[in-house]
Amino acid sequence: MIHGTIYLYGWDVMLNRVVQNPSVCIMCRRAIINAGLEQIIYADADGISFDRIAGYGYRAENVADWVLADEELPPLDQPGY
Repeated sequence: MIHGTIYLYGWDVMLNRVVQNPSVCIMCRRAIINAGLEQIIYADADGISFDRIAGYGYRAENVADWVLADEELPPLDQPGY
């Protein structure tokens, strides 16, 4: 999994379409970080590169951005890193 990419796709059965603006819960984020994945690609009804046939686009996130934004971790410029 190290340096890998994960692709996520969600289907809203109530609305019968791709989930709009999907996200990953905090526990799954931790698992993804610990697995060493680098990037997540979401199928997103509001995403870029809209595909008129499939009815959705995609959105990408870098896992490193999650680590940098984690308020529970001390800043990287503090001793101990």
